[in-house]
Amino acid sequence: MRWAGVMVSDAEGPSPRRRLAERAAFLLAAAILAAGCAKRPPPAAPPAPQPPPPPPPPALCELDRGAGAGSPEGATWIALLLRGYDAETRHVTVPALDCTGAQVRWNGPALACEDGAVARAALPDRPLATTDVLATPVSPTRTLVWIPTSRFASGDALGPVALVEAVGSRLRVLALGPLRAYPQHARLRLEALGERKVLVAEGELCSSAEPASCVRAARLVPLRDDRFVSEPLLGTDGKCLSPAWFDLSHQEQRRSETRRERLELGASLSFGGTHLAIEEQVVVLDLGANPEGAPARIVHRAQSTRTVRWVADRLVVSGTSLWTRMTQGRAGVAR
Repeated sequence: MRWAGVMVSDAEGPSPRRRLAERAAFLLAAAILAAGCAKRPPPAAPPAPQPPPPPPPPALCELDRGAGAGSPEGATWIALLLRGYDAETRHVTVPALDCTGAQVRWNGPALACEDGAVARAALPDRPLATTDVLATPVSPTRTLVWIPTSRFASGDALGPVALVEAVGSRLRVLALGPLRAYPQHARLRLEALGERKVLVAEGELCSSAEPASCVRAARLVPLRDDRFVSEPLLGTDGKCLSPAWFDLSHQEQRRSETRRERLELGASLSFGGTHLAIEEQVVVLDLGANPEGAPARIVHRAQSTRTVRWVADRLVVSGTSLWTRMTQGRAGVAR
């Protein structure tokens, strides 16, 4: 190459244009290399293995019904919960024995709260029918089961009550204890009262086919660990006030000097987490001189609310029932 009369050889070095081209090529290669070496996110970690399900709670009693068994029936519940039951005569031992071999008795402190003469009078033993068994589902896998085995002159019945869980073909008793309640049109449920569960058993006592003759009441039985334990209601002074028994509907007639009156009770139980509220209403009706005569007239209406709470791990109620206060003088019957 000739430049201003001077020959210049490319050997003296690349031309500026070439250097620019080489630099551009270098930068391009570096960019490609940097893109290829850019930090990539690490591969997603495999999902953590799921922890195994917790083992089922220990069972007090179990019964394996075998594969393909359908829904449990009365005979199945009897076989699970009772010992000493004679399938031929359909009689149970006196007292009955639950599936752990313990006697089913109702001799807690509740009987000390009132006169228990009527409550202790048992009716003659009779055969146990599968229709006597009451089973109430409380979840897809758990059922409350009560088998009344003894009946009393006061109209209520006693027998083992259990919380039973179905696991495959097995029936597992998770909680067990005695229950004494009205067996007619009975309903069972579990409710939360503070940090404990309590069994609520509602039932009826009817003296005739007339609905007006029926008395409806509820029994409250706390669940302590794996046992249903009968406990009384204490007053705020710590003394036994009454059994954990609540009249929900009741009628009673009485005579004054000039007329007949009918008292009607309506009550409900409402669980509010930390306490149980008992809402009561009593209506007094004037039946006149002849109860079959003129229509009854309301002469008095009273309402009251009581609460039941745990105090020092005991059931404490805030007073006596409105029904008891308005019918003082009637004979007490322990429940």
